Amino acid sequence: MRKVILVDDDEDDMFLFDKAMNHVNNETDIYYGVCGRDLFYLLNLHEPELLFLDIRLPDVSGLECLKMVRQMPKCCSVPVIMYSVLSQPQMIDDCYREKANYFLVKPGEFQILVDRLKMAISIDWTKQLFPEKEKFIIQ
Repeated sequence: MRKVILVDDDEDDMFLFDKAMNHVNNETDIYYGVCGRDLFYLLNLHEPELLFLDIRLPDVSGLECLKMVRQMPKCCSVPVIMYSVLSQPQMIDDCYREKANYFLVKPGEFQILVDRLKMAISIDWTKQLFPEKEKFIIQ
């Protein structure tokens, strides 16, 4: 069973993510958090294979959470996909610089989300941990 953590404070986005992930792979345990504090609580309880992290969180930004995750010996190698509606070039550059593995822009359509999650789940993390900048955005 694959373990995935999603940290996102938008209930609608969490619902769609859950529904889309079930279309992609129903053998996935998904743990949800709504803020940075939840993220670190979940990381202490579980060893995820993949972390999806929204940028705008109510307590600590997703970018700050990413920086902290990369400093944690237990979690520094967990693949992190930034998952956000924010897609300004500067934000994407900041996530790339801080060692996010990929950036997935939240799409407006369910099927596009399913397709993008299929791409994310199918990544061979042993070979493709940090892509070149041109391949950083999952679309």
